[in-house]
Parts: sequence; structure tokens; C-alpha cells
Amino acid sequence: MEYEQYATAGILLIGAAFLAWKKIKTVMKDGKVTLAELIDIIEDLPNITALKQMKKAEIQALCEERGITTEGTKAQLIDLLRGA
Repeated sequence: MEYEQYATAGILLIGAAFLAWKKIKTVMKDGKVTLAELIDIIEDLPNITALKQMKKAEIQALCEERGITTEGTKAQLIDLLRGA
């Protein structure tokens, strides 16, 4: 049981890091990141608790913003967002 919790936490951290990296690559097209852009990146990543509390339509909107499919259950969309 403990291993599963560590594995889940690790996967969530990797997903969050990947989302942050993807956002940083988008922002850094000019090769520079301002403090304001960095704050936007951090604030733009909802945590898993916030995602679970959102309505499916809100999650679909986040998926659409990131170019992710909007088809699937709420849980599937959350997984896509966290791993995209």
C-alpha cells in the first residue's frame, strides 16, 4: 500500500513538472522568462484536488486550452491534464 502511494505521488509530480516544462517552452520562445511569466506558469497549474473539485465542463475547457482531447470521463480528462 505504501509503495502505491509513493508511486502515485511520483507520477503526479512528474505530470506537474511536465506541464510546467511545456508551459515554460511556450513562454520562452523569445529566450527570456520574466518574473511575471514565471508566476503565471505556476498559477496556471491546478493541483489534483482543485481538478477533482471542478466540473467536467471546466476540465474540458482546460483540455481544450492545452490542445488535449475533450472526450472521456472526468477522471480520464484529469489524467490527461496531469500527464500532458
